Amino acid sequence: MASETGSESERASPAALAAELRAALWRPEPELAAVRALLQRLGPAERVAALKRLKGRDMARLFELCAQSPPLGVADLLPLPEAAGRTVVWEGVNSLPVFRRFQKRFYRARPEEPELAGYNHQPLEPLTGPGCFVARAAEPAAPGAVVLDYTRTPQVQPPGWPRVRPPARGLGRLVYGGMQDYMRRVTDDVLIGRAWRYGQPTDNYFVLVRGGLA
Repeated sequence: MASETGSESERASPAALAAELRAALWRPEPELAAVRALLQRLGPAERVAALKRLKGRDMARLFELCAQSPPLGVADLLPLPEAAGRTVVWEGVNSLPVFRRFQKRFYRARPEEPELAGYNHQPLEPLTGPGCFVARAAEPAAPGAVVLDYTRTPQVQPPGWPRVRPPARGLGRLVYGGMQDYMRRVTDDVLIGRAWRYGQPTDNYFVLVRGGLA
């Protein structure tokens, strides 16, 4: 027999879930606990479907609200011991008007390494390149956050990945040049990020939902 939580999520459409999430975000005094409770009762596919319906202003609100969240560390992106030496996939939705779906893929050869290799798996990859980056702690600039740093190139070639190269090369310069994504925790399985370019914040936001091993 399905659980009460499962029955609720089965009955709710992505539009209804997004409306509930948006209502929690835009209360006069929004509570992060309400947002977290909603997302935690959903499965990965439901989370992506609901978050895809958020607008840029909703993601901006969520990013600001998550300044109250528990700190996010690099280890939180690959928490399972078996993830060492494997690629971990996070499903992504951004605030752009088109090409909104993507994946961020992470790799760490050994559990003790303080930084991760990463790249963007998305439809325009043949034109822009894989958008490789280094995931690292954001201190001291943004305590409690993780930054995806496109100004640095991973020094490892993970198995099964496209060729690792500097992201700001060719057409990739238009997308990734000078970019750093700062991410905050929403829940253990959902993150919110904002893009900075050349040291300045942009109005581009994204959410990530934990997937599995590639």
